[in-house]
Formats: sequence, structure tokens, C-alpha cells
Amino acid sequence: MDKNYSFWAMYDVVAKKHIALQDSSMRDLNILPYQHFALGSDRQKYELDINLNGQNYQDFFLVDLKTGTITPLFENFYMPSFASMPRPSTDGKKLLYGKDGHFHVYDILTKTHTNITEKLPVSMINTEDDHNVKDPLQNPLGWSSDSKYVLVRDGWDIWQIPMSAKESPINLTQNGKKR
Repeated sequence: MDKNYSFWAMYDVVAKKHIALQDSSMRDLNILPYQHFALGSDRQKYELDINLNGQNYQDFFLVDLKTGTITPLFENFYMPSFASMPRPSTDGKKLLYGKDGHFHVYDILTKTHTNITEKLPVSMINTEDDHNVKDPLQNPLGWSSDSKYVLVRDGWDIWQIPMSAKESPINLTQNGKKR
């Protein structure tokens, strides 16, 4: 399988230049919406530990598709569940990810991380997950079509969290826990 593995590359027609976007140190690559960036990941150096203790770690990278520049985003990133994996916004400019029992947004253009659930009156941790992991999150529902909101759930309610600091989060289902 390794012998026949294909790596992403691109050819800049104007500059007449070939740019390799990944190599054997970054096995997975996903082009983000609008094709300005790509999200790469690799777990090779953690495979033994993953098999021994069941804890999932990966390294994540951002690739600028105009220049081919690879920038480390997360090293030794703990993923207790699929919910923690970085997910691109619909405009391809932000990434939603889970860390330490909260959801965060990474703005690719400004290079800033923001915890978007720390001020909510509820926990996003999936208390019913019985795997050998620490603080698994509820699966997020995703981004709004205009990338202005993220929809997450606490197990009972669905929360609409704005990307603008001028707005407050809204509990869309209001009484999910009571009803």
C-alpha cells in the first residue's frame, strides 16, 4: 500500500511551477472550501501508542495552496473522539475543533484561536461515551452556510454560536433537557 501511495501536488500555470503539497511526513491532505488552503494530518509517530493505550493523537498542518507553504497547526493533538477533529468553515477561512472539553475556532487568516463554548452555561462533554478517553465531546452539527455561526450540542440542546463577538450564543431548542 505504501509503495502505491499518491501525494497531492499542484501546477501553477502562470508561474510554470510545480509545487508538492505533501510528502511522507504528512499522509492525509484535504483541500478546504474555495481552494486557498488545505488541512494536512499525520499520525505515523503515534501509531504504536494509539494501538497500546487507545488514545488518539495526530499532527495537523495548514498548507497555503498559493505558495505550498506548510505550517504546523497542532502537534501531538489529542482526539478523544471524532468530534474533536478540525472541520473547515463553509468559506474555508476557519476551523472548528475540540480541545480540553470545549470547542474552539481557529481563524486561518488572523492565526487566532478562540474558545467558543467556555462561557456557555452547559458542558459539551459527552458523559455517555464510555471509551477509554478524557473529555470526549458531543459531535458538532457544523457551520452555517455563511460561516457566521457554528451549531453545537450539549446532549440535550442545540446551540447557535456566532463568530462575531457582538452577538451572544442562542439555545435554539430552549428546553431540550426538560422535555
